[in-house]
Amino acid sequence: MHAPPSYAFFPIKAHVLRIDFLLTFESEISYAKLLFFVQFSHLCN
Repeated sequence: MHAPPSYAFFPIKAHVLRIDFLLTFESEISYAKLLFFVQFSHLCN
């Protein structure tokens, strides 16, 4: 499969970046929780 041209993703990227800009604090907390969960699950296995 050929990858679609990068400009096809630009509206999506702009939308996601805008959301990240508005919710930077929440996003960082969620990302930290996600990383912690991944590391914790690796320790348990």
